[in-house]
Amino acid sequence: MLCPNCQSPLQEGRIELRSPRLWPASRVDDASLCFTDAAGNAIYPEVGHRGFRCRECDTVVVLGRPDAELTCFECGTLIVGDAERCPDCGWSWK
Repeated sequence: MLCPNCQSPLQEGRIELRSPRLWPASRVDDASLCFTDAAGNAIYPEVGHRGFRCRECDTVVVLGRPDAELTCFECGTLIVGDAERCPDCGWSWK
């Protein structure tokens, strides 16, 4: 899969939340993974799914459930079911 931002190869991994970390001076970081839209609404993606990270530009792509609908990053067409590429432009995360 290529990065939708810079077209570099992406590194495959898993989206996780780790237990709180202790920082210097015993500060605890209790942050949760979330996506915040322009209106400030937080959306919490499910963890445990496959994800990808670009080593060049630090873009992270979180893949949802395989049966969930996905909007193509290139042309905006709805990709449904377990399709592996966009039916209109052919973009693929594989």
